[in-house]
Amino acid sequence: MYEPGFWVSRVSPTPLLMVVARDDKLTVADLALAAYERALEPKRLALIPGGHFDPYHDQFPLAEAAATGWFREHLLNPGTRHSAIPTLPISLNHNRT
Repeated sequence: MYEPGFWVSRVSPTPLLMVVARDDKLTVADLALAAYERALEPKRLALIPGGHFDPYHDQFPLAEAAATGWFREHLLNPGTRHSAIPTLPISLNHNRT
């Protein structure tokens, strides 16, 4: 069974980026969002519009920018924030109205 939150609290202090498709029905977005809530810092959520495959296709620029910024921040100079990296207006609102 897919349980993204089972071990998530043990990931820290390793930086965690979760790229979640808001309307994902294959890996149920609500489970991923609940896991994110239980994760410890450093963490970031990129909530992408669409279904399971949209971060790889229609919404790839958003997913790629979130991942690239995260990797630059945590692999180039771990522990140092890079203010030159643009931040995305990524929604952290879990409500689906």
